[in-house]
Order: sequence, then structure tokens, then C-alpha cells
Amino acid sequence: MKTLEVSDKKWAQFCEQVQQICKGGLVTITFQSPDGAKNTVFEDLPLQSVAVDENTDPCNTKLIFEAGLPHDRPFIYAVNEPIHIRLKPAGDEHRYNQLQITAEDGTTLINLHPGLNVHEFETFFSGGS
Repeated sequence: MKTLEVSDKKWAQFCEQVQQICKGGLVTITFQSPDGAKNTVFEDLPLQSVAVDENTDPCNTKLIFEAGLPHDRPFIYAVNEPIHIRLKPAGDEHRYNQLQITAEDGTTLINLHPGLNVHEFETFFSGGS
């Protein structure tokens, strides 16, 4: 399977769909700086929400991820000024298990378990590589 890119005009709808399908699924977030250094933000926590925030600061788009156990305060992670959202394939030929979000300050890798079925997201893609 090829890597797929989500059209920037459909980021909000894509995030709504990911939240609807993956809520409660395990998510791991890793940030990779431009110099290649990686930092795991959190690992294997249940996804609570994912959304595009264009309202808090009209000059800056943010992707907001919240994860944690249902009765605990969630961990919140924001990707500031995303440039690209790409889906990377898993070993399975019908699922994608990683979102790769390129932003001005680095790349965020979102690992989703069990992953996304490509057929549920076909309308969001602008192309692949």
C-alpha cells in the first residue's frame, strides 16, 4: 500500500472521522524534531478526541489530540501549524496505523491501534506517494 495524504481542505472532517472510529483505541504520539531527535509524548493510551482548532488563534491552525483513561484527566497534545497529514500503511494491506503530521517545528507520528481501514477514509485523500 502507498502512503496517502489528507487534503488540507478536509482536515476537520478527517479528524471527526478518526475520532468517531478510533475513540478508545490505543494511541502513541512521538515527536521528531528537524534534527532527527525523537521524543515519545505518551504511549498506548486510549484516544479520547482529535480535532482541528482554527478558532483559538485565527492565525495558527492546531491539531489537538487528547488521550487517557476515561476517568482521568486527559493528556493533551497540539500540533501547531500542520503542513501535511499523511497515512502510513501497516503490515496489513487494508489498514493504516500511522498518521505522519509534518509541521513547521518538526514531525509528529501518531500510531493508532488497531489502525484505520482505508475504505472508511477514501474521500479525504489528495494523492499518494
